[in-house]
Amino acid sequence: MNEAVDVSTYHRRRFSAARIVAAVVAALCALAAAAFFYAPTYVRHTIEKRAPYVTIHGPVDVHWSRVVLHDVEVEKPNLHAQLPLVTVFREDESVLIEGGQVDYVLAHREGHATETSDGHRIDAHRLSVTVHQPKEYSDTFDTVDLIDVDVDDRQVCFNQFGIRRGQELLADGEGGCVARDRSSGHIDKVTIYAMHEAGSYLALFESTLLGRGTPFAENDDYLVLLDLHFEEKGAARRLTAGEGRLGSIEAHGVSVEYASEPAHVDVAADAVTMNVPRVFGTPFTVSHLSTSFDPGHVKEHPIEASVNGVTVHVDPNTYGVSGEEDCQSWLLALPAEMRVGAFDGLRFTGRLGFDVQTKPDVKVALRNSCKAVCPVPAIEALRQPFERTIYVSPGDEEVTAIAGPGTPTWTPLAEIGPVMPMAVINMEDKGFPTHHGIIPAAIENSLREDVQKGRFVRGGSTITMQLAKNVFLRRSKTIGRKLQEVFLTMALESCLSKDQIMELYLNVVQFGRNLYGIGAAARTYFHKKPDELTPQEAFYLASILPRPAHAPSPNDATMKRVASLMRTLASRGSIDPDIVPDTTDEP
Repeated sequence: MNEAVDVSTYHRRRFSAARIVAAVVAALCALAAAAFFYAPTYVRHTIEKRAPYVTIHGPVDVHWSRVVLHDVEVEKPNLHAQLPLVTVFREDESVLIEGGQVDYVLAHREGHATETSDGHRIDAHRLSVTVHQPKEYSDTFDTVDLIDVDVDDRQVCFNQFGIRRGQELLADGEGGCVARDRSSGHIDKVTIYAMHEAGSYLALFESTLLGRGTPFAENDDYLVLLDLHFEEKGAARRLTAGEGRLGSIEAHGVSVEYASEPAHVDVAADAVTMNVPRVFGTPFTVSHLSTSFDPGHVKEHPIEASVNGVTVHVDPNTYGVSGEEDCQSWLLALPAEMRVGAFDGLRFTGRLGFDVQTKPDVKVALRNSCKAVCPVPAIEALRQPFERTIYVSPGDEEVTAIAGPGTPTWTPLAEIGPVMPMAVINMEDKGFPTHHGIIPAAIENSLREDVQKGRFVRGGSTITMQLAKNVFLRRSKTIGRKLQEVFLTMALESCLSKDQIMELYLNVVQFGRNLYGIGAAARTYFHKKPDELTPQEAFYLASILPRPAHAPSPNDATMKRVASLMRTLASRGSIDPDIVPDTTDEP
C-alpha cells in the first residue's frame, strides 16, 4: 500500500533548507566582506612581523594572486631602501620592486656574494643604488652609484655607474650586467678619470704611457676602456678589457679576497694576456701575478706585488718602484713572447736591484752585477755574416740586409782608425770605455724629461744599448722592447770587448736616409775611407746619429757649427784642443 505524501510538510522542509542556505551564503558574504576590508591590515601585520626590518608606510592592495605594497622602507644595519612600489606574488612569495633608492654599505667579506633575500626571488626595475665603502677603505673610493638598475633571478644590469671619492669623480661607465653570484659579467664602457697618478706609475717604465699624444688616453686626464668582460669557468675567473684605445687585456684565474683582521685585499691572477701596442708590439702573457694591500691605508705603506716569481714594491708616496732579485729570475719574469730570437740560450748570473721614483723628483738607483753566461748563440753569430733589419725610405719599409765581418760593406775597426770612435764616444756615450752598458744617471735624466713632457723624448741609451737595438730588435718604442734591450745589452757587455762592440756599432748604425755603416757614410758625405776622415768630419758624422734621417748637409755653415761644438768640448777638457779646426779667418 502506497504512503500518502504530505505536501505541506514537503514544502515546509524545502523552505527551511532554503532559509539555511541563504543564511550561510549571507554569512559567507559578510565574512568575505570583512576579510576584504581587514586583509590589508592582516597582510601588513604579517609582513612586518615576519620581516621586522620592513615598514609599510602606504596602502596595501590585496588581490587573489598578489599583494601590492606602497611606500615601503627597508632598514638593516648595512642597508636602507625607500621603495615606492613592491609586489609580492602569493604562489612563490617572489618579490618585484619597481623604482626606488637603495643605499648599501659594503661589509668585510670573503668569497662570492650570494642571495641576500631570505631565500625569496627578488626582481627589480629602474632602481637607483648607492654602494658605500667602509670607512677603513675610503682611501680608495667612497661610493659607487648605479643608475637604472634591473634585477632578475640571473643578473643585475644597469645603464650607468659612477665611482666617487668625496666630490671627485674617479670613474664612470655605461651599460653593464653582473651575474647574481658574480661569476660573470660585462661593462660596455669604463672611463677612468684623474689618471695623473696612474700615469706617474707607468712613467717609471721609460715614458708616461698615459701622456699627451699617446694611444692610451684621449687626453691627459682620463682613460677609456671598452667592452670589459669577466667570467668564471670552473674555478678559473676571466676578465677581459676589449678592443679600444688601450688595446685588450684578458686575465685568467682571477681571485679577489677581502679580510678584516687585519684589513687587507688580496688580488691574484694566474695569467694576464695583453694586446697593448704601446707596451709591446705583439700580444704577450704575464703569469702568476699577486698583490696584497690595505685599502684604507694605501698611501702609508709600499704595496708588494709578485710577477712570475719576482717581487716588486710600489710606493704611492713617491710613485716609486723597487726590487732586487737574481738576474736570471728577472729574465724569466719577462713574458715568453719577449724571450725569443736573441734570447735563445741566454742565461745570467749575479743580482740586479733598482729603486726608481718620480715624486717629488725623478731618481734612479741601480745595483747590477749581472753577467751573461758566454757563449750566447745570438752574439756568437755576430762574428760572421748575419742578417739584420734596416729601414728604407720612403715609408721606412723593413728590409733584411746582410752585415758582419767579411761582407762588402764591413769595415774592420783597424781600418776605421781612432778618430771616429773618439768622436762617437764624446757625442753619444762618454762613459762607454768604463761602464757596463747601462748608466743610471742617463736613465734618470731621460726619465725626468719623459715624465715632464708626457711622451718619449730621450732614450737614455748607451752605445751598447743602441747596438742591441740595431742588430736584434725592431725600431718601435715600447716598454717591452726597452726591457729586451736592457738584457741584451748586459749580454753584449759580458761576451764582447769594447773594441768589438764599437766595430759592430759603427758598421750597423744609421747615418742618413737609406745609409748604414761608417764605410758608406764616409764615402757618401766626404768621398773618403773611414780612416781618412778629419776630426771635424768625424764629429759631423757623430753629431747626426740622434736624428740621421734629418741630417743636415755638411756645408760650410754646418761644419762651422761642428767646429764650435768641438771648441766647447775642448774647453771642458773632453778632447785635445789640437784637433779643433781653426775657423778664426773664415767669414
